[in-house]
Amino acid sequence: MRRSVMMFRFKNNLKIILSAIIMSFLIASFISACGADMTETVPDYPAGIGDSISFQGQEFILRDIVHHGDTPMIPTYMENALDDKLLEHYKKTEQKLNCRINLLVGDGSVVAYVLSNLKYADMMNCQFGNIFSYMKAGIAQDYDSIPGIDIHSGKFGNENILSALSWGGRTYGVVAEYWGIPSPYFNDAFLFNPRILRQYSQPNPQELWENEQWTFSGFEQIATAVTDTNSNPNFPIYASGLNDYFYRAAFFANGAAVVKRDSEGRLQYNLPSQEAATATEWLKKLKNELQVFDPESGGWEYYCDMFANGQYAFLAEYSWVGLSKDNGRVGLNMNEEFSWVPFPRGPQGNRDVLATYAEANFAVFVPVNAEISDIGYLMTELFEPLYEGDNYGWRNDFKREVFWDERSYDLYIKILESAVSDDLMYSSSVALVSTLQRIVAGHVSEQQVFEEVADKVQAQLDRDYNSYFD
Repeated sequence: MRRSVMMFRFKNNLKIILSAIIMSFLIASFISACGADMTETVPDYPAGIGDSISFQGQEFILRDIVHHGDTPMIPTYMENALDDKLLEHYKKTEQKLNCRINLLVGDGSVVAYVLSNLKYADMMNCQFGNIFSYMKAGIAQDYDSIPGIDIHSGKFGNENILSALSWGGRTYGVVAEYWGIPSPYFNDAFLFNPRILRQYSQPNPQELWENEQWTFSGFEQIATAVTDTNSNPNFPIYASGLNDYFYRAAFFANGAAVVKRDSEGRLQYNLPSQEAATATEWLKKLKNELQVFDPESGGWEYYCDMFANGQYAFLAEYSWVGLSKDNGRVGLNMNEEFSWVPFPRGPQGNRDVLATYAEANFAVFVPVNAEISDIGYLMTELFEPLYEGDNYGWRNDFKREVFWDERSYDLYIKILESAVSDDLMYSSSVALVSTLQRIVAGHVSEQQVFEEVADKVQAQLDRDYNSYFD
């Protein structure tokens, strides 16, 4: 196969790229983010690339960054069935294409490597916001120019997520939704403890969701019924903890948006709004009037442990905390069943949007000095769903290891595939969660606090986004 010569485009443009990197490499986000064996119908994906290509021993470097001890693209042997299947998939791909796959941990030094004309990776997993920065700096290759790959085939992410990773009509990131454990994780994941709900004679939220009754008011009723600090003062039960993710989920579940695009595609600051006001008033009611939240606070570990310990009926988090492939908290620490449901929808919420993607989510990009002429063919093969014959056995493993019931798995996939971008990677002047916390605590009015920062946020949007595409 011919080697790519894309690395040489930098020799006459180092000053331009360095300047762009200084301006755009670090984008702060609004968020400080840090079963039974069942059969199913699966999407009819295009076939792999077949047996006609041989890379004659060529090496491809795949890099992943560590997040809470986990690297989705770098599995650990004997960690779980899914890791073993992914390792097996790598080996089969190497044999089929006559190539070598080198799995390395990334640390963000891709910029230095590329500027020095050294290959850092052929494909790399990183956060959305970094891909946006790499795109502006000329570090990321657009997938539209990479041969051998059809990113709209369905196995590289839904169209919502591809749109969130596209700028100037070109797409710079994809997501391996069906490669091993789905690698993207979304906001607004909502877990619940069925035993606690049964104990207090409350309906199943999944049934409420199916009947269009899983709303802010529907949650209120259950939250009030299950909050019990009197039966056993040493082991109080709360509806949930009011963590960062609950604030954010309530905001977006009512259709609130920090920014919106005008008719020309420019980003415009969108607060205050009626949708945001309704969400914050609901949070005030839950916290101050109904008092259904744990008054204690802590890091994400605290909230996950309280849920796993049976003291929360619900947990709002990123989706990954409930997946057993991750090394932490709910997926591995839970000693009883837990279920998944979309976050309850607010009165102004969009019923078709069940979750959002933010900068903290991960996607795969290709550096411009990778093996551009070849990597698309490798990715086409790698992103094939892992299967055993015709029964897609890896999906059943995913269910068995993570989900206690088929309905939860089905809802997880629905939530994953309906998620849309919340554009938080572009709004770096204000911490959304801390702002919502101040409003709910009564320290400031919504009108006041959002208007105070309007000019600052718009200036940020104009500088980092609008001016780049003008």
